Amino acid sequence: MRRSMIRRPKDWLTQFPLILVERIKRNMTPSQVVKDNEFEAVREYVRDELCERNELEKDAFQMSERLLVRRGKPCGFYFCIYGPRSVRLTAVWDLQKNLILFYDSLGRRAANHPAPNFG
Repeated sequence: MRRSMIRRPKDWLTQFPLILVERIKRNMTPSQVVKDNEFEAVREYVRDELCERNELEKDAFQMSERLLVRRGKPCGFYFCIYGPRSVRLTAVWDLQKNLILFYDSLGRRAANHPAPNFG
């Protein structure tokens, strides 16, 4: 029995509106999207939560962040800690809902918290 091939429309990439801004605007910084002190505070909160949940030392592992864009406008930040044995722990800060979504090492949503208030 022959398997039928899945046909994708030519514009199938448009079905995924969330893309990394690095491919669009390489010069954009977090301080152009949110207040710089707010970004640093959320970044530290995310680092603390990910390390506490996974029993890691806070400053022992590298953390990166990327700006997320939907329809050409910034909509959030993606945070990733590169842990031991190629483990990646991630979180997404949704700017529209002001919610931080935490994911475990398998990519499953582990928790969600409102972003800390500033001010």
